[in-house]
Amino acid sequence: MSTNTAFTRAISRRQPLSVLLLLGASFMLSVDFSILNVALPQIGVSVGLDLSALPWVVTAYALPAAGFMLLFGRIADLCGRRRLFLIGIALMGASSLVGGFAISPAQLLVGRALQGLATALAMPAALSLLTTSFTDEKQRARVLGLNGALACGGFTVGALVGGTLVARCPGAGHS
Repeated sequence: MSTNTAFTRAISRRQPLSVLLLLGASFMLSVDFSILNVALPQIGVSVGLDLSALPWVVTAYALPAAGFMLLFGRIADLCGRRRLFLIGIALMGASSLVGGFAISPAQLLVGRALQGLATALAMPAALSLLTTSFTDEKQRARVLGLNGALACGGFTVGALVGGTLVARCPGAGHS
């Protein structure tokens, strides 16, 4: 039996849904960070945000995501990783709706800040859940490597999807 087959069977027997969910969440959270970057000029026009204020759309997400990640990682250790992961994913869904339906700069920035908080809640909890789910070092290393690859790939996919959406929107590029 090859190592890959043994690895797949070990995952398949234990927790396929949780691993898929955790890896998918990691991918989605990194896509969410980069998907708006290409579309910032069009988004700014649609909500009335000045060109000079566009960096705040990215910063509103990045500051809480980076600033609270360690704190929420520790809280996840104390209060329950699964609980904080689920709260983070729920908050991500709700805050994405706030940002997606924003009609003013303030609504957009609040939505992005809440998305950053959601990322800070979900990411360390997801990584911790992945780490503690595997006792075998090789399995853990492979899952964590896959997690890293998916998270990095999410940044690229986010930029590509954002560019595709902007290119297909009527009036794209006509700020």
